[in-house]
Amino acid sequence: MAWLSTSCTVCVGVEHCGVCSCSWDRRMSSEKHEDLPTNPEVESHDEEEESEEYESQLGKKEHWDSAYALELENFASHGDIGEVWFGEDTADKVVELIDTLPSVHKQTSFIDLGCGNGAFVLSLLRQGYRRIMGTDYSEDGVRLSEQIIGQFRAEHSEEPLDVRFAVDDLLHSTVNEQFDVVHDKGTFDAIRLNSEAPAEAYREALMPLVVPGGFFVITSCNWTHDELLEYFQAVGLRYHDRVAYPTRRVFGQDVSPVRTVAFQRPLSS
Repeated sequence: MAWLSTSCTVCVGVEHCGVCSCSWDRRMSSEKHEDLPTNPEVESHDEEEESEEYESQLGKKEHWDSAYALELENFASHGDIGEVWFGEDTADKVVELIDTLPSVHKQTSFIDLGCGNGAFVLSLLRQGYRRIMGTDYSEDGVRLSEQIIGQFRAEHSEEPLDVRFAVDDLLHSTVNEQFDVVHDKGTFDAIRLNSEAPAEAYREALMPLVVPGGFFVITSCNWTHDELLEYFQAVGLRYHDRVAYPTRRVFGQDVSPVRTVAFQRPLSS
């Protein structure tokens, strides 16, 4: 498996990365992190066991069903939309990258894989995009998305919006259409934490969704830039661009908490 960050020293700059076990929050006091190990190889056995357990839970549908059931209750109670995966700053940078993709316009068709609470769908809508599908294998996640986007619909009732959601397991998808832009922010990470999912399963499920000439935009905190290139170029996707996130020097290497890469599917594939 790819390198998974397990120390707050890697996730500095992310409000809450959502995937790695440190759950770094920039508002946390530095005093809480003074006892961090200075080398990833010297983590205690207990820390390794906790990290492995967290990883395994993130790869299970039961984890997300429970998480979104709680977020659904919170939204109903006081309007909290829940976790913004990798933070709002990251979402903004991903949208900025999408804005630069060739031939992308307000009627470009999108699918957000593992849409969760619909936070990124909302980001696309706020940017002016109007043809978006969100899918997630958690029914409560989809229900939450529909309620959150329902507020946007009400506020923009005069605009034609082609926004829809579906309960769908990507690895056994029933979505039978292609999209100009396929987006993933954290879903690939979670699927690869499921030991029962074959390594090639994600990219095999992905390719039928990307229209020839279209784009796939992925954000990951578990995989390095080079690992993402190797994995997705193996099925014919071509590197197009990336987000240049701020880096920090950690253990002699310049690292960023997340990587966002845009790939393009060739017209001939």
